[in-house]
Amino acid sequence: MYKIPANTLFVGKNLVFVPECHSTNTIAMELGQHNSAIEGTLVITDRQVTGRGQRGSSWISEPGKNLTLSLIF
Repeated sequence: MYKIPANTLFVGKNLVFVPECHSTNTIAMELGQHNSAIEGTLVITDRQVTGRGQRGSSWISEPGKNLTLSLIF
């Protein structure tokens, strides 16, 4: 997991990049549970293999072909 500083006011101020993961939502939830994520933290990945979409649908991405991210508010 890489933490990349961003020059923004709010969203993405804390940017967490993971090359591959199960789900960016899972990582965002874990960061929130450990109080290591500030509001506006953005979790991004090149590829997620068991992501979750709306209404229970799955979201599997091919590397470099989708925007795969979760934003913590």
